[in-house]
Amino acid sequence: DIRWGNLCNFACVYCSPEFSSKWASEHNIVINTPNDQKREEFKQYIFERAAQLKHVYLAGGEPLLMKENLEFLELLKQVNPDVNLRINTNLSKVDTNIFNIISTFKNVHWTVSVESMDKEFEYIWYGGAWQDFLDNLSTIKQFDHKITFNMLHFLLNHVSIFNCVDFLKSQGFHNNSFVIGALLTPEYLNI
Repeated sequence: DIRWGNLCNFACVYCSPEFSSKWASEHNIVINTPNDQKREEFKQYIFERAAQLKHVYLAGGEPLLMKENLEFLELLKQVNPDVNLRINTNLSKVDTNIFNIISTFKNVHWTVSVESMDKEFEYIWYGGAWQDFLDNLSTIKQFDHKITFNMLHFLLNHVSIFNCVDFLKSQGFHNNSFVIGALLTPEYLNI
């Protein structure tokens, strides 16, 4: 489970500065992170063991934007191309070098965060565009990769989340592609 930082291009209504650099900048909050030496030690520890890894889970923030993931994936491609990759993503950017290298791996499981559609999507996922999401989903659907949807059920989508599931099923996704969990915090969104 690798999370290099909180770099993210969205400020989702239920997220926090710890997981979103956009939220951190909006609130002018500096997140304490390890110093450069500690980060380098962590990086070396992971990179030295890259050939032995069986499963890698990339999350964030948004893992398709984190430059450290590019270097790590390039190494994995050389020393461990059959590793199982799991990418937890808002799927906002598929025009990155990180996305391009992920698309060359054969054992990829995309965990795509989504739980609403259209204008509601754009409100909840501040910074996102519904049509971009659909276009990017269409792009990854072309690969022979597993795709599941990580969905949070809360006050703003208490009914519409099921419309989102129905829509995605109409796009050819299987009933077992959806993982719906209750959003517990912030408390004012918890149903």
